[in-house]
Amino acid sequence: MCKRSPWMVFGAAALAILVVLGAVGLWLGTPLTGRTAVGIPVAEVATSIMPQDDYVPEEALRPPGYPAGSCRPSANPPPSPGAVASSDCFNNTLPGGPPVARYEGFADQKTLNDRFQTDVRGAALQPCPGSSGSAPGTWKLKSDPSVGGSIICYTSNDNMAHVEWTNNTDLVKANTSGPDLASLYGWFQGLITTL
Repeated sequence: MCKRSPWMVFGAAALAILVVLGAVGLWLGTPLTGRTAVGIPVAEVATSIMPQDDYVPEEALRPPGYPAGSCRPSANPPPSPGAVASSDCFNNTLPGGPPVARYEGFADQKTLNDRFQTDVRGAALQPCPGSSGSAPGTWKLKSDPSVGGSIICYTSNDNMAHVEWTNNTDLVKANTSGPDLASLYGWFQGLITTL
């Protein structure tokens, strides 16, 4: 039987706590993080992440619409530089929900802003559906306008639509992807207006 070092156990516990805290933020309607603006290669992520270890966020703390076992610690592609926690979730069951999403937590606002701006510079931004403002835009939670952040919409080189946003309260960045930008953005709008 393999004996685990105390540092491995501590590191795994710390990562699990950060991922759970990030999931709580999304569950409360405060979305989390994403990957760089080149996009998440869906097939690569699905095959490399889903078979991973037995980490499963507690059922009550998963973001809305993700079935049990659908979230895993991020590995391929690797998390954004400076991320203290990163989780990939699959097959959200809510209408328009993302087939693939990455949620990343950061230790401070500067690192979160830097990672988001890197994504902004690397993406071919387009207006989010129904938005008349310039990109990046901003969002606020309907039930608590003090919770909000920045948001961008774009289509990556693999023709996947992306809605990526930051949550400045919880220091998280979410990158969700799916085949249809209007549906994906509608799912995001549903989260921030109903929670």
